[in-house]
Amino acid sequence: MQPGSGTSRVSVVMAAIIVILFVSFAPIWILSQRSQQRTLTCQMHQIRIVEAFQRYDGAEKALPGFRQPRFGPSAVAEAETPELASWTFSILPYLYERRKPVDDATPAWHTLYDTFGPQADAEHRNMKPRGRIGIYLCPSDTDQDGVAPLSFVANAAMPDNSGAVPDYRANGLLMDRGARMLSWSLKDLAAADGVSHTILLTENIDAGDWHDDLESLVSLLWRPIGARNPVLAINERIGHGASVEMSSLFARPSSYHPGGVNVAFPGGSTRVLTPAMDKQLYLQLLTADDLKVRDNVTGRPLTSQFKLPVESEPARE
Repeated sequence: MQPGSGTSRVSVVMAAIIVILFVSFAPIWILSQRSQQRTLTCQMHQIRIVEAFQRYDGAEKALPGFRQPRFGPSAVAEAETPELASWTFSILPYLYERRKPVDDATPAWHTLYDTFGPQADAEHRNMKPRGRIGIYLCPSDTDQDGVAPLSFVANAAMPDNSGAVPDYRANGLLMDRGARMLSWSLKDLAAADGVSHTILLTENIDAGDWHDDLESLVSLLWRPIGARNPVLAINERIGHGASVEMSSLFARPSSYHPGGVNVAFPGGSTRVLTPAMDKQLYLQLLTADDLKVRDNVTGRPLTSQFKLPVESEPARE
């Protein structure tokens, strides 16, 4: 045996072990980094959307409804049943995109609004807005087909369409402004539960298209129509999809991110909700004014635990 040969063999063996470990764990590390990058991208997209809500609020002194007249307030007087569009369309003029559109067939956001909004010509007034908007998508959402895919939904509390009683203002953030002009402003919210304590946006891989105006396809609901059908929990039945008839059951936070779902608040902060989080805390994060929450069917106030209604029935706000 040559002097030092033993040491050389040990070095070779150790080097081989290091290589084996690197080869074994490198794919895991790479996947972890990719997952973290997708989560960060998703959060950045949510922040950009929240910034558009903030600009809208600055201009209009109110948040948009989950749906409202597509051609502006004057269209309500001009048409018995005005064409409606969701919040995703209403904030387009305030959604600043730094990158070019995905392809030549996708116009810039301001062009989309000009083409399909109040200034639309007769041809485009009879067409639904469409286009792939990158900020409206989470990279972990694998279902991005269609002409107007959407990964994010906004907090609309209880349903107030499809024949249901209109929702109460305290229950959530976005109202049905196609039927009435009740709304929240960020100033009012700051005086209630606060802009950092009420969820505005969340992911939902079972969301509809961004050009839909059906509440359950573009909104987060914390209770669907009918108390006997409780809303699905976070990530429950994830990816099963939902028919239009059952869509209110799927209007809950869901994502393919490991560990939970990204949510964003009106003040611009983000957070991850896990399926195991306390249900009471989850409900409190969804309501805009906890002390005034009411059942949107009976009109009765709900207790602080959001379970049993109390007897008094003050006037609707």
